[in-house]
Amino acid sequence: MKRINSGDKRRLRVSLCNAFDGRCAYCNTYVGMKGTVDHYLPQALGGTNARPNLRWCCATCNNLKDDMHPLEWEQVMPTVRLRQETPLEAKQRLLAQIAPRRQPMNQGPASTHDAA
Repeated sequence: MKRINSGDKRRLRVSLCNAFDGRCAYCNTYVGMKGTVDHYLPQALGGTNARPNLRWCCATCNNLKDDMHPLEWEQVMPTVRLRQETPLEAKQRLLAQIAPRRQPMNQGPASTHDAA
């Protein structure tokens, strides 16, 4: 099996982290760059280092999955956790809630001249 040098390994980790938005591919927990690279089809069962076989996941799921076949893992994998809101998403949600209540500053009182 071809080994990956450290520079390529770093680029692969960053690429996988970005592809999965920093979240575990299995439980959806945000792990950022603290995630691990998992072989969807384990190397012990013939899986390769090819990009389509790699997943970004948390250490817990990677340890639980171990060398399970993907079909076996999908039967026992943890229930998907509710997606945790990022600080940026929380700020955007709060701003969206207050935005409709605000009046534009250049709007004056309604005109009564048109009633005539």
